[in-house]
Amino acid sequence: MHEHTDILRDHPDILQKRRATRALSIADGIDLRKTALRQLLAALLVLGVIVLMWDKIAQLDLYTIRAALKSVAPWQWLAACGFTAVSFWALGRYDRVLHRLLRTSADMKQAEQAGIAAIAISQTVGMGVISASFVRWRMLPDASLTQAVRLTAIVSASFLAAWAVITSAVVVVVPVALPLGDWVQGVA
Repeated sequence: MHEHTDILRDHPDILQKRRATRALSIADGIDLRKTALRQLLAALLVLGVIVLMWDKIAQLDLYTIRAALKSVAPWQWLAACGFTAVSFWALGRYDRVLHRLLRTSADMKQAEQAGIAAIAISQTVGMGVISASFVRWRMLPDASLTQAVRLTAIVSASFLAAWAVITSAVVVVVPVALPLGDWVQGVA
């Protein structure tokens, strides 16, 4: 310990950087060690997934993937990004409306951000209701896990209800051949 102190005394620039880092951590309420550990754990998790999936990754045909990506024009990429942004904005607004209807104490901007993140992450990792609930719970400091699950269930149910209405309208307007249509006519 004494040797360590002597090194720091002999190198004031190192001591000054340490004090600045510690002051930043305390001032911002951020524990840099915990943050670094969390990032290290995430990196190890990604590395573990890569190791586990290595056989599948090796089977990817990179030339076909590259050709498929090049077949999409730049304006199509821009349009896709634009529509994705509009979609996420709408989903965020959707969460804002539900928070208002449920009279939660959540900040509306936080509610929007939590809704956007919940949809994005749940669509990426799967298990929609479960993963979205955990994301909302994590991002909304005043929400309990039960409230997050309830909100996610309402979002999911209302999305499916709206989807059913739109699909029904399309089926009424656009002539569509129904699967098993002959069977349905025979029963009726």
